[in-house]
Amino acid sequence: MDDVKCKKENTEEENGTASDAVSALETKIINQIEYYFGDINLPRDRFLQDQITQDDGWVTLETMLKFNRLKKLSDDCGVICAALRKSASGLMEVAEDNLKIRRSPDKPIPDNTKERREEMSARCVYAKGFPEDLTLDGLQEFFSKQGPVESISMRRIPKTKDFKGSVFVVFAKKEDAETFVNAESLKYGETELIRSFRDDYFKRKNEEKRQAKKQHNDDVKEKEKEEDDKIRDRIKTSTILRLDGLPGNITLEDLRNFFSDFGTVAWVDHDNGETKGYVRFTNENEATEVLTKAKEAGEGKIEINNNEVTARVLEGEEELNHWKMIFKTKDDQRRSRNRAGGFKGGKRRNNQYGGRGKRRFNKDRNGDGEREDHGEPAAKTTKTEDD
Repeated sequence: MDDVKCKKENTEEENGTASDAVSALETKIINQIEYYFGDINLPRDRFLQDQITQDDGWVTLETMLKFNRLKKLSDDCGVICAALRKSASGLMEVAEDNLKIRRSPDKPIPDNTKERREEMSARCVYAKGFPEDLTLDGLQEFFSKQGPVESISMRRIPKTKDFKGSVFVVFAKKEDAETFVNAESLKYGETELIRSFRDDYFKRKNEEKRQAKKQHNDDVKEKEKEEDDKIRDRIKTSTILRLDGLPGNITLEDLRNFFSDFGTVAWVDHDNGETKGYVRFTNENEATEVLTKAKEAGEGKIEINNNEVTARVLEGEEELNHWKMIFKTKDDQRRSRNRAGGFKGGKRRNNQYGGRGKRRFNKDRNGDGEREDHGEPAAKTTKTEDD
């Protein structure tokens, strides 16, 4: 397209032979250009915003014909200008030489106020049920029968960009939006359309997400409860003492020897340099009994190697969580052994596999030399219990 063609193509209206009737093609041209310069598109179209600042709002048709949808409708400046002159909205102005157009200065873009956004929301609808191969032209043709619209947004699948069969549409008038939403029945072909105002659609989707999240959380809690019940069935309660205030030089043997005077020690867990540790006993409620005996022997105090320490029995959720940590560690180590093909070539020393860091005493054999299963994990070199 060149300027000469535009200058020579005079409209029928300018020659005094124009018809007041607006053809289907002219309607499409009007709708397309008024969309470009409309209240919705223009504020976010950086290219057009830049263009309208260069010549008092005027944009050349040569520039406008860089927009593919307009160019597909017509690349004839005379046809485009003639169509715009027939528009009833008065949104656009056409230059006398048919080379430029602009949004009328008498119709400035509304300020982006709260009231403006609420007014626009009242005209915006959601509709679903369109064929996924439907084009924008097909949607424009359908909605043109429902009333003048300012924009149609085809909703697409993020990854593929395929049309989802649903749209957001901004009607020019609130009344047309209400008629569209409240119609008793409205079909596209044989499919009844799902319709609502956009705000109601988002409220519904947010409520669905909230309910889905609640259901997910309920399912997680129910599963956790089932797992907790299984663990409670496996364990003996009041068997674990937590120790605090341990000196840095204390050993596993120190702890084992001290508490063995008051009960049957099944497991000692303590890290080098840590001030806390755990001692588990074999029988149910034995930790409570051991604590009472140890305090009686120490006249209300528990002193190990001349160091006073604090001890308490793990109970309730704290006890359950400690057992969960034990079983989780055991399961993790079992999976690790399976991946590694077992402890091939491993050297076992002092009832634990080689490594530095974690120090445990595990009394897993009874007096007859038979191994007892206390649900303990194999020793590992990394820490397994935290507050």
